[in-house]
Amino acid sequence: MLKTDVIYQTLSQYLTEIKELIQEVSDYQWIIAEIAKIDCDKNGHYWIELVEKKDNEIIAQCGAVIWRGNVETISNFYLKTGIEIQKGIKILFIGKATFHEKYGFKLNILQIDPSFTIGEMALKKKETIERLTKEGLIDKNKFIKIPLIIQKIAIVSSKSAAGYEDFLKILKENKYGFKFYTKLFDAFVQGETAVNSLINAFQRCSLEFKDFDAIILIRGGGSVADLAIFNDYELAKTMALMPIPVFTGIGHTRDETVADYVASMSFK
Repeated sequence: MLKTDVIYQTLSQYLTEIKELIQEVSDYQWIIAEIAKIDCDKNGHYWIELVEKKDNEIIAQCGAVIWRGNVETISNFYLKTGIEIQKGIKILFIGKATFHEKYGFKLNILQIDPSFTIGEMALKKKETIERLTKEGLIDKNKFIKIPLIIQKIAIVSSKSAAGYEDFLKILKENKYGFKFYTKLFDAFVQGETAVNSLINAFQRCSLEFKDFDAIILIRGGGSVADLAIFNDYELAKTMALMPIPVFTGIGHTRDETVADYVASMSFK
């Protein structure tokens, strides 16, 4: 039975009160978070899922939005960093808490600081190199003797990668007429699954290492974020522990990844 002595509110009335409270107390603040998901809708608005992690466990998360009228912050970020706003990167941004009766709680992102993300990625790379050095892995593959003649080559790359096709073309058209035997261990060289795919390819190589003189890791050019997978600790460790020499050909001259550091030799 309905209690006539109780004051009731509709859901929309109550949520409007919450909205007014949040608007009253919230202000723009600088916030650090990792992007867990990002989508652009048909109207040009960017919907983002933000997380904070500790020991690889999520300890905080919420939705955020960059409205269409403010998307220049996206293009500015790319122009300054060469990095697409994407899953897995950390950003420092000016944001403000907002609430809508229908769409719930969101952080409204006003501006993103490009220099923070570049610095964060550089710091992570530095820490990985220091860890590999401390564990005696940074030069381990370099101690393996390189055969005087290299003809049997295991290639870790994507069969659709331009760099892979270029490499085969150069081998085939070498001016000395040398013949080479190659086998591709196909792997993803970009995207969320790339690191595990590359590690798996190296592990498959190691099972057949007696059939090869060296392993070549190939990946063409790309943005800083695209090549960040080659700064992964587990991938670098796997490469360092290979029983035969590993050579790398990753990116352009300006690019230097952790994979290049642990390789026996690196080329461009």
